[in-house]
Amino acid sequence: MSADTRMGWIEREGGLALVRQCALAGVARATYHGRQETAMESEEDLLLCRLIDEEYTRRPFYGRRRMVVYLGRQGHVVNRKRVQRLMRLMGLAGMAPGPATSVKHPEHRVYPYLPRGIEVTPQPGVEHGHHLHPAGAWLRGFGGDHRLVLVLWGD
Repeated sequence: MSADTRMGWIEREGGLALVRQCALAGVARATYHGRQETAMESEEDLLLCRLIDEEYTRRPFYGRRRMVVYLGRQGHVVNRKRVQRLMRLMGLAGMAPGPATSVKHPEHRVYPYLPRGIEVTPQPGVEHGHHLHPAGAWLRGFGGDHRLVLVLWGD
């Protein structure tokens, strides 16, 4: 017997639980739920889609948050997530630029990782974990506690 025939035996609003009906018909619940037709859009969703589409045609740079404000002014109180879902269904997205993370500010000072133009001379008793301080002080780390001790040296 085909799965479609057995699926016809299952009544969503029947007196028997859906789990039990699927077990008796020999149909997995995932198969039953997967073949259900998607719910039709409500009249309110269709109206909101029309309003969003009209406003997006006039102002294509509006994103979901601005559309919520626009719909609120039209008398429709809607959630930002609902507008986001409807805009995604229609394939609409705001045209705002993304973050410019790779553009540096012209006044930003660049600090090099390695000291340039400074002669690094080894200090007695320090084998590793040493760094030069910009003020001419020697920073030396001890063990795993990551505390720094400032040791000044003369000219």
